[in-house]
Parts: sequence; C-alpha cells; structure tokens
Amino acid sequence: MARARPRGITILGVYYVVVGVGILAGALFAVFVLRPIPDLILRIAANPDVFIGAAAILAVIHWTTAWGLWTLRPWSRMSVVGLSLLGMSAGMLALPLGAISVLMNIATFWYVTSRRVRVAFAKRSPPIR
Repeated sequence: MARARPRGITILGVYYVVVGVGILAGALFAVFVLRPIPDLILRIAANPDVFIGAAAILAVIHWTTAWGLWTLRPWSRMSVVGLSLLGMSAGMLALPLGAISVLMNIATFWYVTSRRVRVAFAKRSPPIR
C-alpha cells in the first residue's frame, strides 16, 4: 500500500525545484548580465565561478530535496528543516527585505514538523507475506 503524499508536500516539492532554478539562474544573470555584481564578488573570491559553483551546489541541494519530498524520503523532511533554519538565518541578515523569507521559512518549518507530515514520512516496514 503506497503512502499518500500530503498536498502541501507536493507544493513544497515544486517550490524547491523553482527555488533551485531561481538560485542558479539568478547567479548566472548576476555574473554574466549585471556585471557590477561580479566586481563585488571578486573582492571576496578570486573568480566569479566560485559564486556560480556555490549557487549550482545550492540548486542541486534544493532539487534533491524536492525529489525526496516527492518520493516521501524521510531524509528530505529533515533537509527541509535544515534549509528552513538556514533560510531564516539568511533572512534575518537581510532585514527588512528578508522578512518575507523569514516568514516563508517559519511557515515551512512549522508545516514539515507537524504531526500529519511526520506521519507521512515515517518509515514503514514492508508488509508481512
């Protein structure tokens, strides 16, 4: 018997795919189109490729988490908890503009730690034959 995926988890999975695409596209846009941003990055790192590489890693983490949510892998729920905590921290550093990020991450954290979602992700033993 297959486990039912809560609708909110489906929405979060799609959201994490979109966020991953946005992170990577935003980094590529910043480096190759906006040009002033790489000047700032060059002060921190010797190469803007570092910025794109970090964005690519973050995008892959989001896409992997989305796949885990879609397939109800227990580790993905914990990945969302971690990403939510990181998102809250990053949003706090970017206040007042980061307030929306903080609120979205608080809501996500609250949702994935709710009883209904924990039950959906609980490991179940295979049926006895």
